Amino acid sequence: MGFEAMRLLAKRSIKTALQMPARSLISGAVVPVMPLAMRKRMVLKLGSRGFLARSFLVAELLADLARTDPAEYHRFLWENHVGGPAHAKTYEVSHRFGDEKLRTSRRELFQFLCSQLGRRGMDPQKEVKSVFDVGCSLGYVLRFVETDVFPAATCLRGMDVDRYAVETGNTYLRQAASKIELVAGDVSELDQIMGERTYDVVLCCGVLMYLDEDAAARAVKAMLDHTRGLLGLINLADPRADNAQLTCSYVRSEDLGFVHNVGLMVRQAGGHVVFRKWTGPGEAARYTRNPPLFTLARPGTDPREPQGFVLH
Repeated sequence: MGFEAMRLLAKRSIKTALQMPARSLISGAVVPVMPLAMRKRMVLKLGSRGFLARSFLVAELLADLARTDPAEYHRFLWENHVGGPAHAKTYEVSHRFGDEKLRTSRRELFQFLCSQLGRRGMDPQKEVKSVFDVGCSLGYVLRFVETDVFPAATCLRGMDVDRYAVETGNTYLRQAASKIELVAGDVSELDQIMGERTYDVVLCCGVLMYLDEDAAARAVKAMLDHTRGLLGLINLADPRADNAQLTCSYVRSEDLGFVHNVGLMVRQAGGHVVFRKWTGPGEAARYTRNPPLFTLARPGTDPREPQGFVLH
């Protein structure tokens, strides 16, 4: 083992050792006697003072909520812009805007979308006029859409439960003279937020992993109801086998994210899948975080088999 590797190992070991007393204190003395509502207020108070860079505090203070209701645990962290790297705390303008910061999976989704639109005789550069992003955060994906993917779009809207991200993103986008409009709201309010309008393209990247099976299915139906062209989804790929084999959703242990059979949800919502790609363990190294499941869908039924492939 080289010197640098030994130094990093020692640093991690010291950090873990320093955290252990705090973990033991919180789990043994705080959680059993302090009501959940009070611990939530404590998390918000600590977060407002910048202490939650150490995300283990959140995990310990809300461990019982995470265990019994992971969907509510995720919603609380996102809605209040707190938590560790998997939640809203890393979503700041300086970390997210810029072509070079866009994740590989998002770039691939747009390649698949443009290819499918082209197959349907539609020029993505000229004919996509409206886009809606569910779970837009700061609006950085929509900004990439506006400048690089669908430059002719005149209606670019997004919604997110994280009000801080929405307000921060709107301020940044106004300064950039962008057409993008972001609104704060919960995914359960999609129908009301999207209104009577349908969109050429609806996006939903990495959102359904924070929703339980019923809520995710309702969200898929709401998105399809407001899709005129294509619905583009990125979700967690089941590392064991293609998600299409799942009979029900499950929660993975490492981060309490929900793994869904999204194609089944699309069909149950009255839509059909036109393209899908499951990424297996052999391709996981290409992605900095979660290996993705890509799904492109349209409203209405179609007897033809979806175009797409599975990577093992």
